[in-house]
Amino acid sequence: MIFKKRMNAERLHKDIKAKWNAILEEEKQQREIESEKSKSMFGDGLSLLVRNAKEKAGAWIQKLQKAKKRCEEKQQREQEAKLQKQIERKRAYAKYKKKEKDKCIQFEHDLNSIGVSFTSPKARYYDIYAPEDVDIENLLGLLKEIRKIGSQRICKIRNVRFSIHCYITDSNNEKLIEITEFCSECCSLVFYKNDIGEMIFKKGNITTQVRDYLFCYLENRKIQQTENIIISIIERGISQAGLLPIRGNTIEEKTSTALMQSRYGIKIPQNIDSFRDNDMLVVDYDLPNKSDLSNVKEYKYIASSKEIRTKTYTESYIAKRYENVLYSIALRSLYEIFYVDKDNEIKAVTFNGFVTQINPATGIRERKCILSLQVDRENFLQINLSQVEPKACFKALKGVSAAKLIDITPITPILTLNKKDKRFVAGKEVSINQGTNLAAMHWEDFEHLVRELFEMEFARNGGEVRVTQASRDGGVDAIIFDPDPLRGGKIVVQAKRYTNTVGVSAVRDLYGTVINEGANTGILITTSDYGHDSYEFAKDKPLKLLNGGHLLALLHKNGRSAHINIEEAKKINDNSL
Repeated sequence: MIFKKRMNAERLHKDIKAKWNAILEEEKQQREIESEKSKSMFGDGLSLLVRNAKEKAGAWIQKLQKAKKRCEEKQQREQEAKLQKQIERKRAYAKYKKKEKDKCIQFEHDLNSIGVSFTSPKARYYDIYAPEDVDIENLLGLLKEIRKIGSQRICKIRNVRFSIHCYITDSNNEKLIEITEFCSECCSLVFYKNDIGEMIFKKGNITTQVRDYLFCYLENRKIQQTENIIISIIERGISQAGLLPIRGNTIEEKTSTALMQSRYGIKIPQNIDSFRDNDMLVVDYDLPNKSDLSNVKEYKYIASSKEIRTKTYTESYIAKRYENVLYSIALRSLYEIFYVDKDNEIKAVTFNGFVTQINPATGIRERKCILSLQVDRENFLQINLSQVEPKACFKALKGVSAAKLIDITPITPILTLNKKDKRFVAGKEVSINQGTNLAAMHWEDFEHLVRELFEMEFARNGGEVRVTQASRDGGVDAIIFDPDPLRGGKIVVQAKRYTNTVGVSAVRDLYGTVINEGANTGILITTSDYGHDSYEFAKDKPLKLLNGGHLLALLHKNGRSAHINIEEAKKINDNSL
């Protein structure tokens, strides 16, 4: 029993020892595993640290390389910029040298641009010649620049004193004024053709004083020249007629070219419109406005107050001078027209003078005819134009104008024609004899016959008759332009080839046409007659009613013959239907 217990105890002891050994072995193994894990984790961390350290070291190396590169690039840029600055300085210096070298030539071009001639600076001076119409402001500015450049360039190079002699000359190259030593301290003016004598300015505002003196002197010369031109407009036209160009295929082109090329020496619009009808030439000419002529009589410089004062012409002299200019232009233009007509293509000329100005009441520009003159070649060329008084000659030629041209009062032209009126057609001759029944004629032939009749009637006074486009109803059948200043003007004609009495409605239509056309008179002519209402309506109106009897009388007066048979015409019309 004791043996069993002892055996059991030993067996239990062995089991406990085995289990304890197993536990110890297991713990050992666990410690080994943990140790391996620790070793593994330490190795990974160390490699990670090494790798990170390498990466940081590479990044720093790259930064250092970039910094070095940037430094090198910066040094290169600085070197390039330094080199570029050196190049630019050299270029600027070369440009400056070239500019300085060419500066004396540059102002010579400026002088040429304002019409000034000069001599090159062979020694120490410039001789400059300027026309009298030179711009004073530009001239004085250039003189100062020349003085400055000359002093800087020529004096330094040649070690001489630089001076300027500027001469203002007239059209004949005769000296009028000499400007000497124009600089910031002194200047002298010598007036050759004036009693002012020599003027010397010292210091002060020399530019303003010299400018004002020159302005007054030259402007007064222009005023005097303009007055001389106005007085001699006709004489200059006669003397210069041989210089007029004769170009063009028609007389209208030749005269228009000659009139536009005619030189007056004063402001003239010279807008010309001309047209020819048979042996008559009508010229519409734009004359100068009263504002185109200056009213200033004299400019005077007051040295004490350093101001310019103006003196103007009187109103009566201005009006007289303006009339003289307009009448002279009209007579001169007529002379030039006949002069360029070498082949005697025209026998008479109608000159209509127009003026364009702003109407002070409406503010609208208006073109008004203020004078009109009709002359024939033979009578006009017998006049000695160089000795006439323009206004008296104009009136003697029966010219039409207002009492005072300065008032720009419109007048009715002696003769005018709207060339652009598309209603006008070419006329044709109609043959008639004693056996011709006017009431049975073709209506279009009748209108042309009326045109021939009135043309013969008005041709004695230079009138014109134009036929309009054919129409079977009212309107205008013909237009007459009568140059007679008393009874003439624009006349509207209606021709009625009727076999019945003309009603009052036709007369009313004629009166409306007269008003619409702006005509002076209306004529209604017919092969029949008018009723009482028609004659009553025409009373106290610019209308003339001509019946068949009047028509035959006019034909007989002008060497034509025909007859009117109303009944026969009615039968012919009935048969034609």
